[in-house]
Amino acid sequence: MAVVLITGCSTGIGLEAALAFARRGYTTYASMRSLTKATALEDRARAAGLDVDVEQLDVGDEKSVAAAVGAIEDRHGAIDVLVNNAGIGSGGPIETIDLDKAMAVFDTNVWGAVRTIRAALPAMRANRSGVIINVTSVAGRVPGCLLYTSPSPRDHLAHRVCRLL
Repeated sequence: MAVVLITGCSTGIGLEAALAFARRGYTTYASMRSLTKATALEDRARAAGLDVDVEQLDVGDEKSVAAAVGAIEDRHGAIDVLVNNAGIGSGGPIETIDLDKAMAVFDTNVWGAVRTIRAALPAMRANRSGVIINVTSVAGRVPGCLLYTSPSPRDHLAHRVCRLL
């Protein structure tokens, strides 16, 4: 069965995606920055009789990304499906947003996806197989969400990366 790595699984779409992949029999690795936030996922997986492995992975830290991807590849040879779901947000009028917060949003939402793609893609390319899914948001249609949704390169990355495989 295919090996799936999903980032940002402590809540929301990432948590639900991990359960959905596991429910379909995929070898599922759910990652998150802090394993102290894994309880909800682990409890729901256990209650449903699902096997979900939780990995510590901070998309903002290249060493963390390399360690998590490397550990999974050591066990399975390659990741078959990478789901870049990790993201953070900060809203409000652009002229009032703290620049450090803005940079953190871009680092997580854009460069975090780039880091995980760069880590997983070589083995996918070597296998001539793999799927990369970049989760983005429709919040761009909501006033005050410019910063959260402006990292649109995630959409562009998905198109370009899939064509490379």
